[in-house]
Amino acid sequence: MSNEKEGLAYNVKMPLVYTNAQLRNWKAFEKLNVHSVHCPGSFFTAVEMDFPVSMGGYQFTQKSDDPCVIHLQYVPVGEGATARDKQRAGRGKLMVTPFAVFERNIRGQSGRVPGDGGFEPAGDSEAITVNRWPHGYAYEYNSLYDPVWPAGQAPA
Repeated sequence: MSNEKEGLAYNVKMPLVYTNAQLRNWKAFEKLNVHSVHCPGSFFTAVEMDFPVSMGGYQFTQKSDDPCVIHLQYVPVGEGATARDKQRAGRGKLMVTPFAVFERNIRGQSGRVPGDGGFEPAGDSEAITVNRWPHGYAYEYNSLYDPVWPAGQAPA
């Protein structure tokens, strides 16, 4: 890169969506003996029970009859010749995606993932939050699209 402006323009942030759903209980996860499920090709690429964190007066769920939170990840991408182009298109896609699309995919995918364990999305889901970050993570170099720069010369 010949100057700082070009270097900054080369870095395209990856859009990212972190979604949480509160469930009435986690019996289906216990029955299936799973904590997380990776779902390549699905709307959400990962569905996992939230990390068991206790602090202050808050104690994480201990029994499968207790409510729990599941975390779902979505990385929107669109058409493009390079990873940066795909991320720019994904950011645009994210900005026009209504909440109803997220809700439908949460209910549909959560019905398939722990559904064999008896999970019913309509009755077992209690709350949903969708956190959209159109500028989520910094660009990571990709050997399929990016040149190899000498040490210390990469733009980002």
